[in-house]
Amino acid sequence: MNSIATNHINSAFAANVASRYDEALQFGLLATKLASAEPTSWYNLGVAQRGLGQVEAAKKSQKRSADLSHKLVEAQNAIGLEFIFLQAYPDAEKCLVRAIQHAGDYALPYLNLDLAVGRRCAHDGGVAPRQTRGAAPSLGPREPIHERAFPRVA
Repeated sequence: MNSIATNHINSAFAANVASRYDEALQFGLLATKLASAEPTSWYNLGVAQRGLGQVEAAKKSQKRSADLSHKLVEAQNAIGLEFIFLQAYPDAEKCLVRAIQHAGDYALPYLNLDLAVGRRCAHDGGVAPRQTRGAAPSLGPREPIHERAFPRVA
């Protein structure tokens, strides 16, 4: 990736952090043209689009970012959270399950998956399943998150 693309990605990130979404969108569009295989360019574009209320475009950008970074735990976790903000709960769950598959003892994807499942259930008019205890039921039984995320001290 060239330095111009890197500068656009960093500028998009900075503009998003400052809630200057119009500016972030411009940098994000340039970054995706210059570095279309770089997941952070699509991620930052999606954040800007969400900030501007362009929900469908944001979902497409985040899906592209997720596809380009499917083995990167932190990326899948962050993209999963973006999908929660976009109320795209199945996409959020897919990203967070990918993160968990590569996470080891990294606790955040487990917590965020619980959040996504709870929000999806509430959105669908149901009640969030209390038995998830840090993991979606489709992942099978698991011990509570605090027991698997932190080593035991003898």
